[in-house]
Amino acid sequence: MFIRAFWKSILWAIIIFLLSSIPGKNLDKANIFDLLYLDKLIHVFLYFTLTILLIPGFKKFVNFLGARYSLVYSLVISVFYGMIIEIFQQYLFHDRSAEFMDIVANLAGALIATFYYAFFIKIF
Repeated sequence: MFIRAFWKSILWAIIIFLLSSIPGKNLDKANIFDLLYLDKLIHVFLYFTLTILLIPGFKKFVNFLGARYSLVYSLVISVFYGMIIEIFQQYLFHDRSAEFMDIVANLAGALIATFYYAFFIKIF
């Protein structure tokens, strides 16, 4: 039941993990996209998508709690996962470091997804 409800979000979380664990020396650090904050937009996209994928899973998995809780659970799990990834980047992943603004971008993506789902999908 758990895997059936969350397989898409688990797959997406694995993709985030793999992308986040790429050694820093393999990333092009000096390019025009740095000026456009492309890195932060990618974080927003990744965690927007993770949150959007988590919500239906929680709606199926914890149906007895109601739709509102699926939004809260999805938001909290997505933000917490982003913070764990940043800690891993600081202490475990080679040639990577944690950035506070990455956490802010992750939070922004998760919040945008939560509000999008609440107001455009109309689960309330």
